[in-house]
Amino acid sequence: MILTKIQANELGQMMREHITCILRMDAVRLKLDWTAEFTAEQIISCCDRMVKHLDCTLDFPKNVQRELIQNPQFAPWLVRQNVPSSSPK
Repeated sequence: MILTKIQANELGQMMREHITCILRMDAVRLKLDWTAEFTAEQIISCCDRMVKHLDCTLDFPKNVQRELIQNPQFAPWLVRQNVPSSSPK
């Protein structure tokens, strides 16, 4: 196993990124389990799309959450399928 020395400022930045990610996930009701499978950048991008397109008070099933993270076009597609959106009609 190769050990990497992490500088204090790098650790602080990484912790801030992870905390931001977790807070964003909580706001849109994404399961925290996704942090083991996807990068913080992927998850934050998904959170941005969810806020833009969907009603974030809904609890989406795990398979829908996975698709939202993996596929940037999925949130707009869900809106077209009459899933409640964040924008007034």
